[in-house]
Amino acid sequence: SWEYFVEDKDCAISYYVPNIFSPNRDGVNDDLTFFFESDFDFSGELQVFDRWGNMLFRAENESAVSSLRWDGTFKGKLLGPSVVVWVYRYVSEKDGKTRTIAGDVTIIY
Repeated sequence: SWEYFVEDKDCAISYYVPNIFSPNRDGVNDDLTFFFESDFDFSGELQVFDRWGNMLFRAENESAVSSLRWDGTFKGKLLGPSVVVWVYRYVSEKDGKTRTIAGDVTIIY
């Protein structure tokens, strides 16, 4: 006789994104790092927007554990103090569904 155990796992990713950073080039918290992790491989696209909806940054990744970094610049210039919104859309390799997570980050000096 055979016995099988089937475990249903959630395809959502775990993530951590700080809610504040200071890209003032003093060597402390100069980059904003987005951390993403899952039990399954996934591919995704990160976008960062200003309050008017202008895209400031875009990056893609493919991995079960990954991080993306943004240096707080737009077109080569440091942004001033503000609040930006990030959106991460990803597809889990397990079920092929697209999911979205989002948040905001404060830029200070």
